[in-house]
Amino acid sequence: MGSLVGAIKNVLPASLRNLISRASYPYRHGSRFFTPYVIQKDMEGQQFHFYVGDRTGRKWYDLPCINNPVWLEMRFLRDHMVEEGDVILECGGHHGCSTILLSRWVGSTGRVVSYEPFRPNFSILERNVGLNDLQNVVPRLEAVGATDGTITFDESTSAVTSVGKGVTVKVTRLDDQAHLKPTFLKIDVEGYEMQVLEGAQAILATRPKIAMELHAELLSQFGASVDRILALIDVRDYNIWVQHRDDHKPEPFEIGTPIVSRVHLFFMPKRNGSLRTR
Repeated sequence: MGSLVGAIKNVLPASLRNLISRASYPYRHGSRFFTPYVIQKDMEGQQFHFYVGDRTGRKWYDLPCINNPVWLEMRFLRDHMVEEGDVILECGGHHGCSTILLSRWVGSTGRVVSYEPFRPNFSILERNVGLNDLQNVVPRLEAVGATDGTITFDESTSAVTSVGKGVTVKVTRLDDQAHLKPTFLKIDVEGYEMQVLEGAQAILATRPKIAMELHAELLSQFGASVDRILALIDVRDYNIWVQHRDDHKPEPFEIGTPIVSRVHLFFMPKRNGSLRTR
């Protein structure tokens, strides 16, 4: 049935497909007619409670999926990048699963500021922060971009939209938090990566560690490109790794290698030397 619905939607005009997606979101992915529940998770060496607040949460964090209980992206961060005392700005907290792991790894001397622009996701994020008593986490109901202001957010795709309807959300710049002296930027913003980096130029000048989910296939709709994004980071000062698929381990990345689809990029300042192994 799902494939038939998908085939029918594909022949419809884009505007109508978007309308259908937004109208069906609360029933297919959201919390309409859904009873939230709490599970016990054991992920990458950490045990914690997790509030499953909607159907997307059930699919991503409870039902069997590629990142459960092994999450190779986060394992790479744990083993080679995150250190106790790190101050992490997390752009795209979603329901808080990665937030919980980062909070545990930075320890009581560290801090995680987690940005999530979509209010239903933010409510679940807050619930999971409280459920696990994460004293070093600050959730923020905001999107992150190049300038302060507002943007339109499409709840059906969990992403900023450049066309069509959605909800208006507040936008802030990462540089507004430069006084926290962040040491790590984690960016997962569904194609809005360039705008996030444009609003973090003061922080980038300090050469923080960076973990970025790069959606090369979505960049053009925001006037961005892989080359323009890499130009915002002084790549000469970094050793870089790439994870091509969620079930593959990261490998060294050479500047100039084409990126045409979604990948994870990991930037380690050369001043930190070779990869740390925990």
